[in-house]
Amino acid sequence: LRGDAMFNIGEMRDKIDFYIDTKEQDNLQPILKPYLKGIYAKGTKLLGKENIALKATNNTIQVNFTIRYREDISEDMYIKYKDKFYNIVGFERLKNNDSFLLIATTLKDGAESGI
Repeated sequence: LRGDAMFNIGEMRDKIDFYIDTKEQDNLQPILKPYLKGIYAKGTKLLGKENIALKATNNTIQVNFTIRYREDISEDMYIKYKDKFYNIVGFERLKNNDSFLLIATTLKDGAESGI
């Protein structure tokens, strides 16, 4: 996670939705239910060298999303962005502005990157 860069709220032009797992399945796929819709965010795809470095830990983070801080976000949720689902693998408040939350994600299995 890189939560130390300066952040400009005007960069939050993307809308993302948060989904929760209903713990039910359809054709071996989890059934997801909308939890929060239309949250403004900034999506940042990691550079190639960052992805390569992270692959060594078997935890490839593909996209970081920055949103206004919320207390109701958890790692067992999913983010939907541009019709693709992303697993939340971690999050932290920005170091220089704790009113924002940086969320690290990986592309959910079976999806193609939406960024």
